[in-house]
Amino acid sequence: MRRRTDSIVWTLSLCFFILLTLASCNNGRKNGENGTDKNDKKTSEVTAATAHPRVNVFIENSGSMDGFILAGLSDFKNTVGKVLVDLKYYYDTDSIQIYFIRNEKIKDGEKLIVKKAFESNIESNISDFADAIELKWRQDMQENKRGANTKLNNIFKTILDSTEENTISILISDCIYSIGADDALKSLDEAENTTYNAFLMKLKNDPTPWSTMIVQMESSFNGSYFPYTSDKDKFTHQGTLPYYICVVASQANMNAFTHNNILKLREDKGYCNRYILSAEKEKDLYYSILLYTDKNGRFKANRQESTSEYVHGIEDIDMNDGGSGCSRRAAGSEKLQFSVAVDLSHINVDKDYLLDANNYFTTDTLNFRVTKVEPLNKNNTNSSDWKRIANSKKKPTHKIVVTANGTAYSDFSIGLKRQMPQWIHDCSIINDTREELIQDRKTFGLEYWVNGISDAYKTKYKSQIDSYFEIDIKIKK
Repeated sequence: MRRRTDSIVWTLSLCFFILLTLASCNNGRKNGENGTDKNDKKTSEVTAATAHPRVNVFIENSGSMDGFILAGLSDFKNTVGKVLVDLKYYYDTDSIQIYFIRNEKIKDGEKLIVKKAFESNIESNISDFADAIELKWRQDMQENKRGANTKLNNIFKTILDSTEENTISILISDCIYSIGADDALKSLDEAENTTYNAFLMKLKNDPTPWSTMIVQMESSFNGSYFPYTSDKDKFTHQGTLPYYICVVASQANMNAFTHNNILKLREDKGYCNRYILSAEKEKDLYYSILLYTDKNGRFKANRQESTSEYVHGIEDIDMNDGGSGCSRRAAGSEKLQFSVAVDLSHINVDKDYLLDANNYFTTDTLNFRVTKVEPLNKNNTNSSDWKRIANSKKKPTHKIVVTANGTAYSDFSIGLKRQMPQWIHDCSIINDTREELIQDRKTFGLEYWVNGISDAYKTKYKSQIDSYFEIDIKIKK
């Protein structure tokens, strides 16, 4: 009886083992050699933010944009086409819609119209965007419905009204205010207020934390340019002109959008500048005081504020001995100086903005100031500091040099100002009536509409968005 029981148990165990093995093999065939679905990588990238967001691309197709489209090959068509291909990769093709937006003639005047650029077969239109957009553009022109001009603020409001938490809205336009010939400055002020109101109402009435990205691009242009005075004053321009890609999305969707590098920035031909507005503040930023690099004076790590991975404080400051070798104090200098290694890889600003010391602040402006910022590398870092960084397994990207103004030392913080980048002021003009005035990436009224958006964020979030980050430096005498 026992032998029979043992035999039954053995037989059942063997059957179970066979079934388990077959299931395992089947799973391996289904998921690949490593048991991982071949599409897992793409799936994880797509679902990093809101699941399956809708992506609405609005291309202004008024007459001022003709020169980018109808003059053969251009960086405009190439770049926009690449953006659409990337969107198709990261998001569902069915969720991507491409629209034309412009003023059209109606019985009693003009009206802003939003309509699909491609009624069907969006897949092939994205893949061959340059030919598809030009063909559709010319067909649209033949209908002779385009209005005299399109108000930028009407475009902004229409797009904002249609943007929900699960929507990414992308506007592609020259973003030139249409104001008429009367009192340009007064008209620009009024237009700025209208932009301000449109964005402020969006921020106020919708609990979603919104982010706005403004990217300045540049492309060859061959066509009519319409100055602010009147369409009758138009002139032919053959050269380059800036255009803008403006993205509005929830903070989560914007983070995924920028992380996926859909706008490849410096990799794309024609990329110039970028400005991102949001209320997000970088937290848990890795930083560590460098004890020997760019050092004036003597000090050591404050053990209470330090670990094997970082140094957040210093103590025992002595300015009577400047040290030696790489840590030697500059001759004649009596001011404490040290540098801080910081990981700025997730700060959504341009490289040039990060490297400008004027964009940084200290909370103790009387006693400390940021004097230099540069990329961190082995060649500009003391070997002992570099060894500590290597052992920490962290990857700081920049070195911030801080100099004392005197001999009064206390705890302080270092931060990066959240302010409008200089390129917006440099590229903005209030007179575009002659061809020489629109050279060098100049855009009529640029600073006004960007100011309107920026002021809306300042009003909504107030002191929350004074800086992109702040790091605390502890000093014990």
